[in-house]
Parts: sequence; structure tokens; C-alpha cells
Amino acid sequence: MKVLKFLLLIAVILSAIHMLVSCGECKHINSEWRTVTEATRESEGVKEKFCDDCHMIVKTDVIPAIGSLGLSYAPNSDVTTCTVTGMGTSSDTEIYIPSYIDGLKVTAIGEKAFADCKDITYIKIPNTVESIGNRAFYGCTGITEITIPEGVTDIGTQIFYKASNLTTVYYNSSYGSQYNSFLNLSHIIKIVFGGSEVPAYVCYNNNSVKTVEILDSVTSISYGAFYYCSSLTSIEIPDSITSIGYSMFSGCSSLTSIEIPDSITSIGSSAFFNCSSLTGIEIPDSVTRIGDYAFSNCSSLTSIEIPDSVTSIGDYTFSNCSSLTGIEIPDSVTSIGDYTFSNCSSLTSIEIPKSVTSIGKKTFYGCDSLTSIKYRGTEEEWNAISKGYWWDSSTGKYTITYEYTGE
Repeated sequence: MKVLKFLLLIAVILSAIHMLVSCGECKHINSEWRTVTEATRESEGVKEKFCDDCHMIVKTDVIPAIGSLGLSYAPNSDVTTCTVTGMGTSSDTEIYIPSYIDGLKVTAIGEKAFADCKDITYIKIPNTVESIGNRAFYGCTGITEITIPEGVTDIGTQIFYKASNLTTVYYNSSYGSQYNSFLNLSHIIKIVFGGSEVPAYVCYNNNSVKTVEILDSVTSISYGAFYYCSSLTSIEIPDSITSIGYSMFSGCSSLTSIEIPDSITSIGSSAFFNCSSLTGIEIPDSVTRIGDYAFSNCSSLTSIEIPDSVTSIGDYTFSNCSSLTGIEIPDSVTSIGDYTFSNCSSLTSIEIPKSVTSIGKKTFYGCDSLTSIKYRGTEEEWNAISKGYWWDSSTGKYTITYEYTGE
């Protein structure tokens, strides 16, 4: 009888536990971490918390990659993070910097940490790293490519100086500065941008990079990103980008062509200023605004098509485009800015719609080859247009064709 009562009591307890579990009220008191996938030197592992009572997986987490053992480090002042300072006792030729060393989060690579480590052929930087010190990879001649992770917000000077075989940088960081030439080295010829943005002035005055690739993860390109990147010959803008900002490609004197995607709605001031090798460009119907100086000094530009979506053309937009021979302004445009076509010395004809209500000062100044203005409105409508002073100063002996309907 006592045995039966005991068994009944056990059954009641088990039933109660089952009811708690089935109602989702298990407290997961008897749960412990267990490893699902072991971490290796190169890759992260996976662990999960498993409840012995309800047999549920309560939580999963990452086990940091072990990384290269023996690297030297120094604790930071916050005593929870550290800086990798050098090779230490490691003899690896492929360096995997760990996310944690002795329980301290790795947030920095110190000044000259791997300087003159000529035997290193590969370095992987973890996402925990926030800063890279001056000349961190100085003279690492065995490295051919490297990835800068998104978490990096501060980069020292000449970090790749004399790393002469490094040709490609995968750049996911948001750090950019016109005062730091860490990417402006003769051996770095290709940059692949990932992350969420191409930072401002990241290639400022760069005279070595020839090819730029922008991944679909990038949603913005900041002002001056490729300012006077004089060796750049090719770049593809992904559909994730919506605007070409201020001075984005100014001074890219080797850029011969560029495809602007339909996602672009505006072309900012000086966007292609002094792109002296650019021969032609097609602006998509999505663009509504072309800023001041946008194509100024594009001396090789022979043709450009302005879409019906554009409502105004800014000041100096096509000034000094000395190879431009003709242009058609669409019916959507209501104003043409100051000096817009000044010194377009090869411009022989221009087609102007009757939607235009104002033409700025010196708009056609120095267009000494201009012989034909084709106006789609009447002579009275032409005379009603507000024209700035000397709008046609120093032009050729042009004639105006009124009520022009096309050839």
C-alpha cells in the first residue's frame, strides 16, 4: 500500500511538472550551456542553453574564434578591453586576431603592432576592433589584401606604408578623413566598399586607386568620397544609392564613363567637376535636380541628355565643357542658372523649351561657336523670358528659330 501511495505521489508530481511545462511556465532552472560547434582559430563556434526539464533550447550564442595564440597585448584603462601590441610568441604566417584575449575584449591594434612582419601573408581583424594605430601594418610585404571591419572608427596614418604587395582593401568602416592618407599609396589599386556607407573624403586626393567596387549593402556615399581620385577609371554605383553628393567625383580626371542608376534622384554641386576625361553621360529620368558646377570643366564631354524629370539647371553646371557641341533642354525645365554654359566654346546650337521663364546672367558667355538657338515658343514668349545681364555676351552670331518643333 505504501509503495502504491508513493507511486501515485510521483505521478502527481510529474503531472504537475508536465502541466507547468506545457503551459510554458518552466523556469529553466536546470539548464546549462553546451557546445554545438567548436570554435577554431579562424571561425566562430556555436553554443546553446538546453533545459533538462522541458528539453527546450533556451538560448543560442556565439563562441568567439580562438584566433592566433601568443599575440602580445596590453589592457586598456577601462580594464575590460585591450590593445593588440604585436606578434608576441606567435609564429603564425596567417594572423587571426581574436575578439577576446584572456577575457578582455580586443578593441584596438596598437601603433606599429605588426610593423616589418614580412612573413605574414594574411591578417583577419575582428569586428570588435575600433581603432588601428599609426603604421600598424608597416612593411608587411607578404599581405596582398586586407579587410577593415565596420566597427573601426579611428585609423592612424600610414597603416599600410611599405606593405608593397597589398593591392586590394575591403573597406567596411565608416571612418574617412581628408587629412589621413592611409589609402593613398601607389600599391593600393582597388578598394571594395561594404558596410553601410562610403565615408566622406576616404579617397581624398588619392592618385593610385584605379578600380572601386561598391556593394549593395552601401546606402549612401558621403560628400567628397572620391575627391580628386585622379587614377580612378571605373566605378559602378549600386541601386541602393539615391544621390550623388557634393564633389563626389570632383577631379577624377581618368574617369571616362559612369553609369548612373535609376535610383539616383539628385546630382549635387560639383559632383563631376573637372572630370576632364568624361566623354558622355546619361542622366536617368529619376533625377530631378542638377546642382551648381555639377559638370563644370568636363572638357571631353561631347554629349549629355537631360531627362524630362529635371526642373532646373544650376549655376555653372556645364561651364567650360569645351567639347560640348549641342544640347537639348527638356520641357520640364523652368530656369537656367548663371554662367550655366559659359565658355562652351564648341557649342553650336541649343534647344530651349517655352517652359523656361528665366535665363541667368552670362549663361552663354564665351560660346563663340554658337550659331543657333532653337526656341519652342513664340517670339513674344521669348521676349517675356527674364534674362540676366550679358546672358549672350561673347557668343557667336546666332539666329533664333521660333516655334521650333524639331528637325
